[in-house]
Amino acid sequence: MMNEFHSKEELFKRVYPALKTRYIQFCRLGYSDVSVEEIWNYLSNQWKNGNDLMLSDIVNDIMNVTYDEIKAFLNNENTISDDFFEQ
Repeated sequence: MMNEFHSKEELFKRVYPALKTRYIQFCRLGYSDVSVEEIWNYLSNQWKNGNDLMLSDIVNDIMNVTYDEIKAFLNNENTISDDFFEQ
C-alpha cells in the first residue's frame, strides 16, 4: 500500500473521511472517548507489515474496527507507558 502513498501522513489524509465516519458512528453509539487519531493509531499498528494492502482493504478495516479492539489497544499502550515510567 505504501507504494501508492509517499508517507503515512498522505495515507491518513486519503482515508480521513472513513476514519471520521467511523468516529461519528462510535459517538452515536455512546463511545465518544475514542478519537480519530486513536482509531488511526490502532489500525496503522495492525498494518505495519501490510505492504500489499489495497485502499479498499484499509477502508474496510476502518469501517469494521470495533470499539473494544481500539480500547484494548489503548489500554495496552497505557500499560506499557506506565511500566516504562515505573522503572
